[in-house]
Amino acid sequence: MAVEWLREHLLCHICFFADDSLLFFKANIQEASIVKQCLIRYEKLSGQVVNYNKSSICFSRNTQGNDRDQVADCLEVVQAANFGKYLGLPSFVGRRKRVVFAYVEDKIKQRIGSWNKKLLSQAGFKELRAFNLAMLEKQAWRFLTNPSTLAARIYKARYFSTTSFVDATIGNCSSFCWRSIMAAHDLVCARIRRRIGNGQTTLIWGHPWLPDNPSPLVQTIMPEELREALVAGLIDPQTKTWDPHILSDLFVPDDVNRISMNPISPDYEDSWYWMGNPSGEYTVKNAYRQEQVGVAVGVLYHIWRARNSAVWDKALPQPGQTWRRANTAENAYRQVHHRQQHPAPSALPTAETHTRLKCFVDAGYKQTTGDATYGMVLLGHDGSFVAAKFGKLPGAFSPLMAEALACKEALS
Repeated sequence: MAVEWLREHLLCHICFFADDSLLFFKANIQEASIVKQCLIRYEKLSGQVVNYNKSSICFSRNTQGNDRDQVADCLEVVQAANFGKYLGLPSFVGRRKRVVFAYVEDKIKQRIGSWNKKLLSQAGFKELRAFNLAMLEKQAWRFLTNPSTLAARIYKARYFSTTSFVDATIGNCSSFCWRSIMAAHDLVCARIRRRIGNGQTTLIWGHPWLPDNPSPLVQTIMPEELREALVAGLIDPQTKTWDPHILSDLFVPDDVNRISMNPISPDYEDSWYWMGNPSGEYTVKNAYRQEQVGVAVGVLYHIWRARNSAVWDKALPQPGQTWRRANTAENAYRQVHHRQQHPAPSALPTAETHTRLKCFVDAGYKQTTGDATYGMVLLGHDGSFVAAKFGKLPGAFSPLMAEALACKEALS
């Protein structure tokens, strides 16, 4: 396929789906002859034979009739009236999305119509929009964490060749798939953070890599000459810690404190992690739950407001209006806030044997000051006291981070 927008980037000539192949080329006799020669060579080299009786060809609407006949005769295949479906889905999606996917709505209506009232009353329906967004967020997450995949490389070459996915925009004449993925772009970017390793792939200004108080972005005004500066420039290569002199020269005191609290691992590369999940990995289940919880809170709050309006103002809003207000409020909140988890105190017991000890550890974190402390106690197999220790934890900016540092302190 001659894809003009790929240019020096990756060229994809044949896309394989299951045991079938889709070939794309310009509708002229010259390119059809080349494709035919390639297929003949493939047959000779592989020992496999192309079944032209089961093959078909489709053309765009602006292809002339003579060109269609010449190309079809050259390849010895029949012309298909339309692109049809592949694996149950439309092979191509044009501008008329409602018409293309109307059969999905019809099937759902038929299925619901066949259910009796008893089963229908017991059925639990997921909010499809939230679930679809969670699936789209998963694809966006893959673009961030697996940029070397074929799909990520093709989309990058087409839509954000000179920037990263974080700074990508919809652009002009974008495909339906890209617009769908971009519907989840802002949601993903609001919940991702950079985990600093050696700092060589994280921008000082532009990437979210600081504690979310007040924002994961650096608050100091950016000097224009440092627009592309990396976090690696803030790390002392000798001590492998933050360079206090550079920090004090570049940033306001609040940013200096936040950067100093941020842990670094110079022996590892920078990476993305997902806020709200202790593992740092994105899961559809976790994202869907976050969507549902936010919607539920918004609905309950605006039901309460509707009740107050009915009691005190003698005016009861319509249910649809209450729902729209709740949805708008949830979207606004999601854009400016993030959700944090506050884990319960953890313990690290070892196996219950007569030769091993048990270590219990806990951490404390004060949200207003960012101070963190730890305490641990070592017990024998019979519960007798062996040792204890406590102290402060530098570099903690959340309850979860305090717990992790406390565990690290206990293991050291």
